[in-house]
Amino acid sequence: MEQAERTRDQSPEDTGVLGDLMSYYAVLGDRSAAQAIIETSDPHASGDADLLYQIGRAWEWMGERELALQYIGDAIDNGYSIRKIEAEPHLRDLCDDPRYNELIERTQSESQRN
Repeated sequence: MEQAERTRDQSPEDTGVLGDLMSYYAVLGDRSAAQAIIETSDPHASGDADLLYQIGRAWEWMGERELALQYIGDAIDNGYSIRKIEAEPHLRDLCDDPRYNELIERTQSESQRN
């Protein structure tokens, strides 16, 4: 964790480092540290699908399903692979949620219109 924090200090805009660090904190149950990283990142401005996914996954780990679905949906909208999401063992419950299926159907419907 200390190494990740040092890397973050050296490269504060590196979304890979931010995503990894946020995920570590979420898994370890340090909600305030994970949330602080989420609040300081700006994945929507850059359309960073990987970071949006990692934020969604972190929210799911922290028990915030609605926020998890929002960010996972945004990640998909920005090109993140549905297959990768559904292959993630830690997201099985989220993928079984009817709201996730609605999200996928809506996303696929919108992509067919474009």
